[in-house]
Amino acid sequence: MLFPRLVLPLHIFEPRYRDMIRDALAGDGIVGMVLLRGEWQRHYYGRPEIFPTGTAGRVVRHEALADGGYDILLAGIREFEVEEEYADRSYRHARVRWREDGSAGLRVEDRRRLTALSRAYLECGAGAAWAAVMAAEHVTDELYVNAFCQAMDVPPVEKLWLLESASVSDRCRRLCDLLEFAIEEGKLRIGGGSTRTH
Repeated sequence: MLFPRLVLPLHIFEPRYRDMIRDALAGDGIVGMVLLRGEWQRHYYGRPEIFPTGTAGRVVRHEALADGGYDILLAGIREFEVEEEYADRSYRHARVRWREDGSAGLRVEDRRRLTALSRAYLECGAGAAWAAVMAAEHVTDELYVNAFCQAMDVPPVEKLWLLESASVSDRCRRLCDLLEFAIEEGKLRIGGGSTRTH
């Protein structure tokens, strides 16, 4: 999953995605990332279903490899909704609609709540990526929230739930809910009790 204002390193090796990156580099450098849905493993080399919400990213760095693949750095731009898919290329491409700009800032109390929960989550054993975001708290609200979303250690479908938020404020509230659950789950695990599932 890729969130706006964040970067994601990718190793491109499948022939269809090599085609996609080559075409993107010949144009505006923009590609979209979406999440596969359903029993996508069974149809991976075909055209498995996708969730309609995704993030457009621009290739900001690339290295062409000797085997024909690429190492790229993709920078998230904005969320979109897939409106129509086309099947005339080796890779999936589509007409999309940009999501409404919901990047307006947070209320002070929402940012404070996120910071407090993030510190508690870090104390429960969050990884290095989480610590790195905590160290960069003097950034815009959008980047602060999205960086935590991308670093959150949850299944992809829960990250999609965060991505689908209508605004940064809504995303922050959803993220705080996930953090509260993860912190409580961590405390139960540390204490030897049973953990909840969802």
